[in-house]
Amino acid sequence: MRPPSPASVSPDLFGRSFITEVCADLLDGVPTMPTKLAAVARKLNVVSIQRDPSLAHSGVLLRRQNGRLAIRYSPSSGARFTLAHELGHAYLVQSGYKPSNEEQFCDRFAAELLMPTALFRGELVHPLDIDYLLTLATNFKVSLQAAAVRCTDFLRIGALNADHCGLLWRVGEVRRLDPLLEDRVASVIREQQQIRERVTLRSEDWILEGRPLPLQPDNALLLLQPLSAS
Repeated sequence: MRPPSPASVSPDLFGRSFITEVCADLLDGVPTMPTKLAAVARKLNVVSIQRDPSLAHSGVLLRRQNGRLAIRYSPSSGARFTLAHELGHAYLVQSGYKPSNEEQFCDRFAAELLMPTALFRGELVHPLDIDYLLTLATNFKVSLQAAAVRCTDFLRIGALNADHCGLLWRVGEVRRLDPLLEDRVASVIREQQQIRERVTLRSEDWILEGRPLPLQPDNALLLLQPLSAS
């Protein structure tokens, strides 16, 4: 695989346009939604992918003496993202390209492999709400958090997942679990019902949706979108 020309790398923070182009080439002829990662692995000279519950980390790329590559990963709900991330490392080994931040490059690479720009953006012609966010995560076979993060590449939204103990993750326009959002999390968990309302945060009007997660009644998901986008 020919190393990329520095002139071809996008000037944005992690070379996102460049990653989009690289992944489009790798995905040529590969089934997507969900992406067949084993087919991508073969293109990157990765000859073995093995589950390993004993790993201290979520995943690792190994180089064999014959120059071929292998991936070991710890099984979890985010295993596919881990595999795609390690394929990012495999691409760097094969291409010789050295990004300024390898881990963040590989996170972007994983998102692009699992949720290709053209395909994912095409799915966003439908109005985004919590039900559709759950559908995107299911169809692309990624975690809810990964799907929400990918949505922020194309839409101005915020999303958070929290339980009785506090914030589990947040993406996009959610800066922190402020008192208003904390109150709505508690309400969703307590009442076990969906909410949809207009709220004001940081002097801006938003549409706020909330609901318990399927099969996780003590776990609330909130989605924020600017009122102007609704």
